[in-house]
Amino acid sequence: MAEPQPPTITEGLDPAAPNTETESEPAPKGSTDSRRAAAALSSLDARTDDDSKNKPSPSAADRQALGDAMTRLEGLELGSKASALSSTTKSPEKERKEREAEDRRKVKVDAADVALVVEELELTKVKATELLKSYGGDAVRAITAYVNGVV
Repeated sequence: MAEPQPPTITEGLDPAAPNTETESEPAPKGSTDSRRAAAALSSLDARTDDDSKNKPSPSAADRQALGDAMTRLEGLELGSKASALSSTTKSPEKERKEREAEDRRKVKVDAADVALVVEELELTKVKATELLKSYGGDAVRAITAYVNGVV
């Protein structure tokens, strides 16, 4: 059986480590702008209806820090949604490639041609089908282009 511990010692905690249970929030890490932005955001969260009646509106610095923080957050969202942005602003080259891809999907390819390309060029059925579709289903042109390194 273990001996009883004095009331000032808590089992399992390092006395040199800060007590995270009593701390309300850790100090924000990073640049001064990040700390200002975090402070502005936390001050907005802490407001209640009574606070807004008694306290003046946020200062210009607070509004600026909040605006900067929101801009950075929007930048992060835009980075993760890059494909959505690229789909709204298409270059002519991308549009041309998309049209070609649609045209390839519409091309009907004969199963015998696919088997010929698979056997002669040692490609998978999927690759052989894509090759044939890119050349309009013409097996001779597709094989010639593949052998000549055009593809």
